[in-house]
Formats: sequence, C-alpha cells, structure tokens
Amino acid sequence: MIEKIDALLKKTCFVIDILPRRVPSDRAEQYLKVEEYFLNDGMRSRFLDKIINVILKLMCYVPVSVFLHENQKQLEHPGPETVAGIIRNATDTADLLFGEDTLFVLEKDDLYLSVYHPDDDMQELIRDLVRAEGLFWRKAE
Repeated sequence: MIEKIDALLKKTCFVIDILPRRVPSDRAEQYLKVEEYFLNDGMRSRFLDKIINVILKLMCYVPVSVFLHENQKQLEHPGPETVAGIIRNATDTADLLFGEDTLFVLEKDDLYLSVYHPDDDMQELIRDLVRAEGLFWRKAE
C-alpha cells in the first residue's frame, strides 16, 4: 500500500477546507492566529465530525482501506466505528485509500484534508458531500 500512496501523492491534489480559497501570503500571520484560535476552541473536533460524515457516506459508494503511519498498520475495509475512531484519535498521518485511485490524507492538527487523484465522478460526489457539511472543495494551489 505504501507504494500506491507514494504514487498517488504525486498526482493532482484537492482539499476539503474550512475556507473557500487559499489565504493570500500577506495574510498568513492573521491566518495562523485564527487557526490557533480554532484549534484551541474545539473547532478541530467539529471539523473532524464533518470529515467523518463525509468519509462514512463516501464509504457507502466506494470501498476504503486505511494506513496508519504511527504504527505502520493497514486496515482493509474497516467498519464505520473503526474509521470514525481513527479520524478522531489520530496522533499522526492517516491515509484513506478509496477504491484504487483516490487518496485522502489526514494530518494531525490540520483544519483541511488533502485528496489526491479523484476522477471526475469522485470529485462530483465528494463535492456534494462536502457542501452538505458546510465545508469547501477546491483544487490545491
């Protein structure tokens, strides 16, 4: 699975984010203050709940495998409770491979999720699920 992940990390990246577009570099200092506030105010927990909703709904359409970097553990077709627990309790990077070609990368303490190599149909499905949770879907810059 590591080779597959490494290959997908070189593909086109999209993000599921709390913001509709990338913050301009001249606003980086303010963004960091806002991000720190959100992380300390429990926003991370609310964000993860929304991400869990997106991922569990997506699991109804596409099989998922999970790779946990902290212990080099791979899980094939985990159940919803397992996936939700992994997302809520991740202490390191967690990679979720949907089907053969779409990789979700969840990094500890981020308020966005990177998604690599979704085809057009997957993009449309993810976009719909993300919007329903009040988040934003966009191509990474």
